[in-house]
Amino acid sequence: PGISLNISIDVIFSIVLTFIASCWFFQKEQHVQRFINAMLAAGFLLCLLGIVESTQEKVLWSDSIPSFLAVGDEAVDRTLTSRTRDGRYRVTATFSVALAFAEYLALIVPFILLRLFRSRTVGRIAFWLAIDGLFLFVIVITTARLGIVGWLVSHAAFVSLWAFRRWRTRRTDIIAPAVALL
Repeated sequence: PGISLNISIDVIFSIVLTFIASCWFFQKEQHVQRFINAMLAAGFLLCLLGIVESTQEKVLWSDSIPSFLAVGDEAVDRTLTSRTRDGRYRVTATFSVALAFAEYLALIVPFILLRLFRSRTVGRIAFWLAIDGLFLFVIVITTARLGIVGWLVSHAAFVSLWAFRRWRTRRTDIIAPAVALL
């Protein structure tokens, strides 16, 4: 019972209260837009960091830890050492493993697609396509196959939902049913 109570309290504080706070915070559209902007900015900066890390082929701050902050823990040493797959360096950015980094980038992709599909000028469409390509490139250099699957599923799910929504609102449109049924 003691362990069960401990787990229940942990779930209440880490999941339920976070959900309630999120519901309260995201009631305003401006807060939602700020969150999307923050996610996109963080993802873009992490992509740039990942590209620099791939050129160096090492965790960028691994040589900058002062001796009085060095822990000597095995998990920290594993995080700071370079990892490869099939002879290619695996980019981790600020994450402990490349898979987590690739999954994080794949989770941001629907926000990019939202901005892409809402764009009306050629310049903005090209910009969001370039950002989407940048995310794919960084996911590829992580060599995390699940990140690529996440990128593909994000595109498939987003385009499907877009097509069904357009089909529902524009009954005479032929593009939406074709894409939705595809």
